Amino acid sequence: MLLHGLRPGNGRFPSDIPARSTFYRGSYSSLMDYFLIDIRIWHKIKDIKVGDHRYSDHFPLLLDWDRWFVELEPIKQAERATPALEVARNQHALRWETIMNKGALLAQMSDLVLRYAAPNTYSLDQTMVKDTEIFASLKALFTRENKARGRLRPAKSNPWFNITCRRAKSALLVALKLWDRAAIAKARRDYADVIKVSKAQWAEDMWQELLVAVKDSNARRVWTLVSNEGRNSSPRPDCHIPPITWVSYFTKLYSHDFDSLAGAEAELDWG
Repeated sequence: MLLHGLRPGNGRFPSDIPARSTFYRGSYSSLMDYFLIDIRIWHKIKDIKVGDHRYSDHFPLLLDWDRWFVELEPIKQAERATPALEVARNQHALRWETIMNKGALLAQMSDLVLRYAAPNTYSLDQTMVKDTEIFASLKALFTRENKARGRLRPAKSNPWFNITCRRAKSALLVALKLWDRAAIAKARRDYADVIKVSKAQWAEDMWQELLVAVKDSNARRVWTLVSNEGRNSSPRPDCHIPPITWVSYFTKLYSHDFDSLAGAEAELDWG
Protein backbone atom coordinates (compact mmCIF):
# COMPACT_ATOMS: atom_id res chain seq x y z
CA MET A 1 0.00 0.00 0.00
CA LEU A 2 1.35 3.39 -0.98
CA LEU A 3 0.61 6.59 0.91
CA HIS A 4 1.63 9.61 -1.15
CA GLY A 5 4.25 7.40 -2.72
CA LEU A 6 5.47 6.05 0.62
CA ARG A 7 6.00 2.44 1.54
CA PRO A 8 5.08 2.40 5.26
CA GLY A 9 6.43 -1.12 5.77
CA ASN A 10 10.09 -0.51 5.18
CA GLY A 11 10.44 3.09 3.99
CA ARG A 12 11.76 2.12 0.55
CA PHE A 13 10.81 3.48 -2.84
CA PRO A 14 10.71 1.55 -6.11
CA SER A 15 13.87 3.36 -7.18
CA ASP A 16 15.68 1.89 -4.17
CA ILE A 17 15.15 -1.66 -5.39
CA PRO A 18 17.25 -3.79 -5.72
CA ALA A 19 19.77 -1.45 -4.11
CA ARG A 20 20.21 -1.77 -0.36
CA SER A 21 18.34 0.76 1.70
CA THR A 22 20.72 3.28 3.24
CA PHE A 23 18.12 4.43 5.73
CA TYR A 24 16.81 2.62 8.78
CA ARG A 25 13.60 0.64 8.62
CA GLY A 26 11.01 1.97 11.06
CA SER A 27 7.45 0.90 11.70
CA TYR A 28 6.14 3.50 9.29
CA SER A 29 8.04 5.45 6.67
CA SER A 30 11.64 6.43 7.20
CA LEU A 31 10.98 9.93 8.47
CA MET A 32 14.62 10.70 9.08
CA ASP A 33 15.07 9.98 5.39
CA TYR A 34 12.92 12.95 4.52
CA PHE A 35 14.46 15.05 7.26
CA LEU A 36 17.96 14.68 5.82
CA ILE A 37 16.77 15.51 2.31
CA ASP A 38 14.98 18.59 3.61
CA ILE A 39 18.01 19.66 5.61
CA ARG A 40 19.92 19.78 2.34
CA ILE A 41 17.44 22.34 1.09
CA TRP A 42 17.27 24.70 4.04
CA HIS A 43 20.86 25.15 5.11
CA LYS A 44 24.37 23.86 4.74
CA ILE A 45 25.45 21.21 7.20
CA LYS A 46 28.52 19.96 5.43
CA ASP A 47 29.17 16.83 7.43
CA ILE A 48 25.78 15.14 7.24
CA LYS A 49 25.75 12.12 4.95
CA VAL A 50 22.74 10.12 3.89
CA GLY A 51 24.66 7.49 1.99
CA ASP A 52 28.33 6.63 1.78
CA HIS A 53 29.46 5.15 -1.53
CA ARG A 54 32.00 3.00 0.29
CA TYR A 55 29.29 1.02 2.06
CA SER A 56 26.32 1.32 -0.28
CA ASP A 57 25.54 0.27 -3.82
CA HIS A 58 23.36 3.31 -4.37
CA PHE A 59 24.05 5.32 -7.48
CA PRO A 60 25.93 8.35 -6.14
CA LEU A 61 24.87 11.96 -6.29
CA LEU A 62 27.49 14.67 -5.87
CA LEU A 63 26.38 17.86 -4.18
CA ASP A 64 28.14 21.18 -4.52
CA TRP A 65 26.83 22.96 -1.45
CA ASP A 66 28.40 26.31 -2.29
CA ARG A 67 26.37 26.64 -5.49
CA TRP A 68 23.43 24.36 -4.61
CA PHE A 69 24.34 22.44 -7.74
CA VAL A 70 23.63 18.80 -8.41
CA GLU A 71 26.31 16.88 -10.28
CA LEU A 72 24.95 13.72 -11.90
CA GLU A 73 28.19 11.92 -12.62
CA PRO A 74 28.98 8.55 -11.09
CA ILE A 75 31.67 8.26 -8.49
CA LYS A 76 34.13 6.60 -10.87
CA GLN A 77 33.85 9.49 -13.30
CA ALA A 78 34.22 11.98 -10.47
CA GLU A 79 37.48 10.35 -9.43
CA ARG A 80 38.90 11.14 -12.85
CA ALA A 81 37.46 14.66 -12.83
CA THR A 82 38.56 17.86 -11.12
CA PRO A 83 39.72 17.99 -7.48
CA ALA A 84 36.61 20.04 -6.65
CA LEU A 85 34.42 17.12 -7.62
CA GLU A 86 36.56 14.78 -5.55
CA VAL A 87 36.02 17.02 -2.53
CA ALA A 88 32.29 17.01 -3.18
CA ARG A 89 32.39 13.23 -3.55
CA ASN A 90 34.07 12.82 -0.18
CA GLN A 91 31.57 15.15 1.51
CA HIS A 92 28.32 13.85 0.13
CA ALA A 93 27.20 10.84 -1.90
CA LEU A 94 23.49 10.42 -2.42
CA ARG A 95 21.40 8.58 -4.90
CA TRP A 96 19.80 10.74 -7.56
CA GLU A 97 16.52 8.80 -7.64
CA THR A 98 16.29 9.00 -3.86
CA ILE A 99 16.63 12.78 -3.94
CA MET A 100 14.08 13.22 -6.69
CA ASN A 101 11.49 10.78 -5.36
CA LYS A 102 11.69 11.60 -1.69
CA GLY A 103 12.55 15.26 -2.04
CA ALA A 104 9.68 15.93 -4.43
CA LEU A 105 7.26 14.22 -2.04
CA LEU A 106 8.08 16.50 0.88
CA ALA A 107 5.51 19.05 -0.22
CA GLN A 108 2.87 16.34 -0.64
CA MET A 109 3.67 14.81 2.75
CA SER A 110 2.65 17.83 4.82
CA ASP A 111 -0.87 16.63 5.52
CA LEU A 112 0.42 13.10 6.19
CA VAL A 113 3.16 13.96 8.67
CA LEU A 114 1.16 16.57 10.53
CA ARG A 115 -0.90 13.85 12.17
CA TYR A 116 2.28 12.70 13.96
CA ALA A 117 3.09 16.19 15.24
CA ALA A 118 1.82 17.69 18.46
CA PRO A 119 -1.80 18.88 18.07
CA ASN A 120 -2.42 22.58 17.44
CA THR A 121 1.30 23.19 17.01
CA TYR A 122 1.78 23.44 13.27
CA SER A 123 -0.18 24.53 10.25
CA LEU A 124 0.51 24.03 6.57
CA ASP A 125 1.32 27.70 6.01
CA GLN A 126 3.51 27.99 9.10
CA THR A 127 7.25 27.98 8.47
CA MET A 128 8.56 28.90 11.90
CA VAL A 129 7.52 27.78 15.37
CA LYS A 130 8.54 28.74 18.86
CA ASP A 131 11.54 27.14 20.50
CA THR A 132 9.38 25.67 23.24
CA GLU A 133 7.07 24.03 20.71
CA ILE A 134 10.03 22.67 18.75
CA PHE A 135 11.70 21.18 21.79
CA ALA A 136 8.41 19.75 23.03
CA SER A 137 7.91 17.92 19.74
CA LEU A 138 11.52 16.82 19.44
CA LYS A 139 11.37 15.30 22.90
CA ALA A 140 8.93 12.75 21.52
CA LEU A 141 11.90 11.04 19.89
CA PHE A 142 12.40 7.47 21.09
CA THR A 143 15.97 6.26 20.80
CA ARG A 144 17.94 3.21 21.87
CA GLU A 145 21.66 2.86 22.30
CA ASN A 146 22.12 -0.88 22.18
CA LYS A 147 25.28 -0.59 20.12
CA ALA A 148 27.03 1.86 22.43
CA ARG A 149 25.98 0.03 25.60
CA GLY A 150 26.29 -3.51 24.26
CA ARG A 151 29.64 -4.05 25.95
CA LEU A 152 28.22 -3.23 29.37
CA ARG A 153 25.03 -5.32 29.31
CA PRO A 154 23.21 -7.79 27.07
CA ALA A 155 21.80 -6.31 23.88
CA LYS A 156 18.22 -7.12 24.85
CA SER A 157 18.39 -5.32 28.19
CA ASN A 158 16.95 -1.86 28.70
CA PRO A 159 19.56 0.90 28.92
CA TRP A 160 17.56 2.73 31.57
CA PHE A 161 17.53 -0.31 33.90
CA ASN A 162 20.29 0.74 36.29
CA ILE A 163 21.47 -0.49 39.67
CA THR A 164 18.65 1.33 41.48
CA CYS A 165 16.09 -0.51 39.38
CA ARG A 166 17.78 -3.81 40.12
CA ARG A 167 17.67 -3.15 43.85
CA ALA A 168 13.98 -2.22 43.68
CA LYS A 169 13.26 -5.38 41.70
CA SER A 170 15.16 -7.49 44.23
CA ALA A 171 13.14 -5.96 47.06
CA LEU A 172 9.93 -6.79 45.20
CA LEU A 173 11.04 -10.41 44.69
CA VAL A 174 11.84 -10.73 48.40
CA ALA A 175 8.38 -9.40 49.30
CA LEU A 176 6.76 -11.85 46.89
CA LYS A 177 8.63 -14.76 48.47
CA LEU A 178 7.50 -13.70 51.96
CA TRP A 179 3.91 -13.34 50.68
CA ASP A 180 3.33 -10.23 52.77
CA ARG A 181 0.53 -8.30 51.06
CA ALA A 182 1.46 -4.97 52.61
CA ALA A 183 5.13 -5.42 51.76
CA ILE A 184 4.25 -6.53 48.22
CA ALA A 185 2.04 -3.49 47.63
CA LYS A 186 4.73 -1.15 48.93
CA ALA A 187 7.47 -2.87 46.91
CA ARG A 188 5.39 -2.66 43.74
CA ARG A 189 4.76 1.06 44.24
CA ASP A 190 8.43 1.69 44.93
CA TYR A 191 9.47 -0.37 41.92
CA ALA A 192 7.06 1.49 39.62
CA ASP A 193 8.31 4.86 40.89
CA VAL A 194 11.94 3.88 40.41
CA ILE A 195 11.28 2.64 36.87
CA LYS A 196 9.43 5.84 35.99
CA VAL A 197 12.22 8.07 37.30
CA SER A 198 14.91 5.98 35.63
CA LYS A 199 13.17 6.06 32.24
CA ALA A 200 12.64 9.81 32.46
CA GLN A 201 16.26 10.44 33.44
CA TRP A 202 17.57 8.22 30.65
CA ALA A 203 15.35 9.93 28.08
CA GLU A 204 16.54 13.34 29.27
CA ASP A 205 20.18 12.26 29.05
CA MET A 206 19.69 10.98 25.51
CA TRP A 207 17.87 14.19 24.60
CA GLN A 208 20.68 16.38 25.90
CA GLU A 209 23.24 14.25 24.08
CA LEU A 210 21.29 14.61 20.86
CA LEU A 211 21.11 18.39 21.25
CA VAL A 212 24.86 18.60 21.82
CA ALA A 213 25.52 16.49 18.74
CA VAL A 214 23.18 18.60 16.63
CA LYS A 215 24.60 21.94 17.76
CA ASP A 216 28.14 20.67 17.23
CA SER A 217 27.18 19.39 13.76
CA ASN A 218 28.33 15.93 14.79
CA ALA A 219 26.59 14.11 11.96
CA ARG A 220 27.86 10.66 12.94
CA ARG A 221 26.52 11.01 16.49
CA VAL A 222 23.20 12.46 15.34
CA TRP A 223 22.75 9.61 12.90
CA THR A 224 23.60 7.03 15.57
CA LEU A 225 21.10 8.47 18.03
CA VAL A 226 18.26 8.98 15.60
CA SER A 227 18.66 6.08 13.19
CA ASN A 228 18.16 3.61 16.05
CA GLU A 229 14.60 4.84 16.38
CA GLY A 230 12.32 1.93 15.69
CA ARG A 231 15.11 -0.63 15.64
CA ASN A 232 14.57 -3.62 17.93
CA SER A 233 11.22 -2.13 18.90
CA SER A 234 7.82 -1.16 17.53
CA PRO A 235 7.43 2.53 18.35
CA ARG A 236 4.06 4.24 18.36
CA PRO A 237 3.33 6.87 15.70
CA ASP A 238 3.84 9.67 18.21
CA CYS A 239 7.41 8.45 18.72
CA HIS A 240 8.29 9.65 15.22
CA ILE A 241 9.40 13.18 14.53
CA PRO A 242 7.81 14.58 11.37
CA PRO A 243 10.07 16.29 8.84
CA ILE A 244 8.33 19.63 9.35
CA THR A 245 9.52 19.62 12.96
CA TRP A 246 13.13 19.05 11.99
CA VAL A 247 12.89 21.63 9.21
CA SER A 248 11.52 24.25 11.59
CA TYR A 249 14.10 23.48 14.25
CA PHE A 250 17.13 23.51 11.99
CA THR A 251 15.86 26.48 10.01
CA LYS A 252 15.72 28.46 13.22
CA LEU A 253 19.04 27.06 14.41
CA TYR A 254 20.92 27.79 11.19
CA SER A 255 18.90 30.73 9.82
CA HIS A 256 21.95 32.99 10.16
CA ASP A 257 23.45 31.22 7.15
CA PHE A 258 20.97 32.91 4.82
CA ASP A 259 20.01 36.48 4.04
CA SER A 260 16.37 35.49 4.26
CA LEU A 261 14.37 32.31 4.48
CA ALA A 262 12.40 33.41 1.44
CA GLY A 263 15.59 33.56 -0.57
CA ALA A 264 16.55 30.08 0.56
CA GLU A 265 13.14 28.72 -0.30
CA ALA A 266 13.32 30.35 -3.73
CA GLU A 267 16.40 28.26 -4.50
CA LEU A 268 14.38 25.09 -4.05
CA ASP A 269 13.61 23.30 -7.30
CA TRP A 270 11.40 20.26 -7.04
CA GLY A 271 11.87 19.39 -10.71
